[in-house]
Amino acid sequence: SNKKTSRASIALGMEKKDAWDLETLCRRCNELGLFWPQTESDARERRACAQRKVKHVRQRLAWDCGLACVLMVTNRSWQEAHSICGTRSIWTVDLAYLLAEFRIRLLFLTRTLGCDPSYRELSFYQRDLGGDQERIQILFEKRQKWISKASLSSESLLALLRAGFVIIALVDLRFLRPCDHILHSALFQDDDASNEHLAFSKNKNEVLCEKSESTDLGTDFRQNAYTGHYILLVGVLSRGSAVLYKDPASTAPYHAINLSDLENARTAYGTDEDLIIVDLVDDDYSLG
Repeated sequence: SNKKTSRASIALGMEKKDAWDLETLCRRCNELGLFWPQTESDARERRACAQRKVKHVRQRLAWDCGLACVLMVTNRSWQEAHSICGTRSIWTVDLAYLLAEFRIRLLFLTRTLGCDPSYRELSFYQRDLGGDQERIQILFEKRQKWISKASLSSESLLALLRAGFVIIALVDLRFLRPCDHILHSALFQDDDASNEHLAFSKNKNEVLCEKSESTDLGTDFRQNAYTGHYILLVGVLSRGSAVLYKDPASTAPYHAINLSDLENARTAYGTDEDLIIVDLVDDDYSLG
């Protein structure tokens, strides 16, 4: 599960001056055709639609977790996705272009429009950053309307999931700490109406029986060093205190994580807080 991002490195605790409030987020989504539901009934239908379209795809190699997340929300093949990307050094902007190529509505949020040169200090980026920098800069300079320099609060993240969007998130694998006992509670108590993903599961044992089985991350992985990894956020659990997600490195179709742990994982130095918001409701949308 190897992955990269594209955006600024900010010290932890620094004020997020480019953080969007919910009103700004809704307006930007609507401008791009990622339409926010007007009623709870609309939201429920959107969540159900997303649930039907999302599937679990495991990564094949140490570097293709981002491709696997894209395949979870499309009906394309691994070979096609890899051919379009044309590289094994996958950054979040590569995934955004790939989704656009597949005619998927999206909004890519990042704190840096390019490569943060300070990431050279991180062992995870040292091998590829120099060679990737020019290519990544060119992609950002195309100024696609679905790329924005911004970050999101945890409240806005939950609002997106409740509205039926799914989100590809770059996280630091060191801080990705599943708390799957929450999954058991959600399955058998049904305490959060926003979670259609579990409600639609035909067999609860499908969700519970598999233990997470991590893909070999290779020799670059260090317990004390940043390790980028992509996951797909799909729902809200425990009335907003946890999030349901799919991990391409796992055999299990779903995992749960406490919201505070997710925030630590997705805002860690090295992630750029990269998020790709995906709308799966209308396959006929045209990016124009």
